[in-house]
Order: sequence, then C-alpha cells, then structure tokens
Amino acid sequence: MALSGEVHDADGAVAIETSAVETGGYRCRIHAMLMSPDGTCERVFAHSRFHDTEREAAIDG
Repeated sequence: MALSGEVHDADGAVAIETSAVETGGYRCRIHAMLMSPDGTCERVFAHSRFHDTEREAAIDG
C-alpha cells in the first residue's frame, strides 16, 4: 500500500507518494507544480533518503 497526499492552491500544487525500495524501506516521490502568467513549471523527483516506514517517508517528503 502506498501513502499519498496532495495540497492545492491558486498558484500550484504539491503531491507526494511513497513506494517500497527493493533493498528495504520506503522513499517518497514528489510532484511539484507552479503556475504563473508565463506558464506552468512542473518537477517530479524522488527524495534521496530512505525510511523504515511509509509514514516517515511521507512526512519527510
């Protein structure tokens, strides 16, 4: 089971999702989106740290 969450406002959004790591533990994937009159900027990346629990990974993300 993956933990996920999203926060939205008028200028953008941030979403996170946890996933299991093959070597054990969990990491968090982060999707950030910022909107401006010039366009939208999106970035998706995985957090560099691993955690023992999904909860810890989600909070750190």
